Amino acid sequence: MFLRHGKTALILGSAALFCARLAAQTDGVNFPEIAAPIGKIGEGFWEAYWLYILLGVLILALVSYIIFRRPAAPPPTPYEAAMLLLMRAKAQPENDGEKKYAERISDAVRGYIGAVCGIPAPEQTTPEFIAAAAESDQFDETSRDKLSKMLELADKAKFAKHSFMAAERDELFDIACDFIQSDNKRRESAKTSASKAHEDKINAKK
Repeated sequence: MFLRHGKTALILGSAALFCARLAAQTDGVNFPEIAAPIGKIGEGFWEAYWLYILLGVLILALVSYIIFRRPAAPPPTPYEAAMLLLMRAKAQPENDGEKKYAERISDAVRGYIGAVCGIPAPEQTTPEFIAAAAESDQFDETSRDKLSKMLELADKAKFAKHSFMAAERDELFDIACDFIQSDNKRRESAKTSASKAHEDKINAKK
């Protein structure tokens, strides 16, 4: 055992002596293959300019949105809105009932009249509405007859639980559709005539 420990001590001593000699020989010697330490690495391109890049991307996105966005669709005219309601009423299933059908037809016509004439049709009862329409200069005798017939049919279905035959459903729709189309056509013609008269008046002054 003593011999074993002696050999271990001899090996450790030799290793320590070798390291001491090596340190003495290399003390103050520079190794060319090892580069000298350099200063702190500076910020990269993305680290230095990330805020400007982000702002540029946001501006580009905003410009692209302004250029390529779709323009908002204009709101429907009273005529278009009324005809859309009539078409929906026409397409409703028969099992929805006559009352709902008549309400949709009536709402389409009353809403149209309220928008173009200023008559509060949706808030009035049928007799009140017919009286207001008869006193207004917005309608002629033919138009008032159509309104009276249409609203009477609608009220039968809504309040008297009148069972509509297929022919009556079609009649109610046809009267409402004809009234709205003819009234809209008359108003558009009046606007065209007024615009032309205004242009002729301006041209006459030149």
